Parts: sequence; C-alpha cells; structure tokens
Amino acid sequence: MDVLDVLGVKVEDIDDQLMKNLRRDTLETIYDMKRDMLSLRSVIYPLKEIIIKLHKDEETGIIQESTNIYLKDLFDHVVQVNDSIDTYREMLASYVDLYMMLNSNGMNEVVK
Repeated sequence: MDVLDVLGVKVEDIDDQLMKNLRRDTLETIYDMKRDMLSLRSVIYPLKEIIIKLHKDEETGIIQESTNIYLKDLFDHVVQVNDSIDTYREMLASYVDLYMMLNSNGMNEVVK
C-alpha cells in the first residue's frame, strides 16, 4: 500500500497547488499522474481476474483450502487498490475541470 499512499499524497499536493498558484506545469502533472494511474490499473486488473479464476478452480481441488484463505485476502487487497486508483483518477479528472474553470475566470478578469 506504500505506492498508493505516495500517490494519494501527490494527488492532495496537486489540490494545494491549484488553490495557491495556477501554473501550466500543474496541469501537466495532473495528466502525468492520470497516465500513471492507468498504467497501475492495467497491472492490477489482470491480477484481479487471475485470483477470480483461481478461486473458481477451487472446486477442482487445485487450490488447497488453507491457500484459499490467502487468495481471499489477496483479492480483498486487489479490490481495495483498484478502488483507490479509481478514486484518485476521479479526483484528478475533477482537478482538470477546476484548473480549466480557474483559468477561464482568470482570463475573464483580464478581459474586464
């Protein structure tokens, strides 16, 4: 979970940056993080599918009952990571909207 904690702090830092100072590189940072989230999700999602497949194969006797407990725990962690990634992606999307709104308001003030 350390990677997610670091990403969460970075997402929160972006929020602070938007409120303090409207800079173009903040928008670039947002898009870079969105790309990172997609990459992380592309790694996590197949893991979820593999665990589901292994759990279904439990009936065939390939997976021992004692191992099944660990599979369920692993599945819970994967779901939690996946949910966190989705939450961060939604936050980043809202930051793009906020950036555009603040930028538009700034231009409107200049035009006045």
